[in-house]
Amino acid sequence: MVQSLVFLRFVGTGAFQQLVGVSIHISKSSTMICIRKVALAFADLTDHLIRFPTGQEAVNTKWKHHGIAGTLAIFDYIIM
Repeated sequence: MVQSLVFLRFVGTGAFQQLVGVSIHISKSSTMICIRKVALAFADLTDHLIRFPTGQEAVNTKWKHHGIAGTLAIFDYIIM
């Protein structure tokens, strides 16, 4: 649980590892280990959590983005 909280604090604040560790009273090396473990665990799950649209779904997603943002994003041009 503490490792997850250290990781969330690190990515949420963008602070350096040392600052995150000091704020919860753990060493810089322990902070680094926590961040690495949680980041690797998330990386292992990316195939299950992240999926890019393909085919007609990609086209529909592009136009939904266009309707929300009023412009096409770089990702949208790649799909075209």
